[in-house]
Amino acid sequence: MNKNTKVEPKTAVKKPRKPRTPKEVVVKTFTIKPEFRYEKHILALQKIEGFYNEWTSRFGYAKSNEEAYEMTEVFFQAYFGKRRFKNYDCFRSSVSQWLKKRNDSK
Repeated sequence: MNKNTKVEPKTAVKKPRKPRTPKEVVVKTFTIKPEFRYEKHILALQKIEGFYNEWTSRFGYAKSNEEAYEMTEVFFQAYFGKRRFKNYDCFRSSVSQWLKKRNDSK
């Protein structure tokens, strides 16, 4: 190289992101693909007991019970593509009925 030859600094070129397929769902830190094999605790969310257990496990991360419910709904929606309950009041009502039924049977 000559002393007179100017060398341009290399600039980083970002590659364009590959678009996501519409069947993938992104939830904060992970991507769930449809061919993913669900574990038992994920399938348990479809029943009121499993959803209730997941909701109670989120109490430490949420400021209120309603916020824990919304976190659980987002988690459920990531796997199943729809909400489990219409709103928090419907959920509370269902849990109340389920707990009463469970306690009566014991």
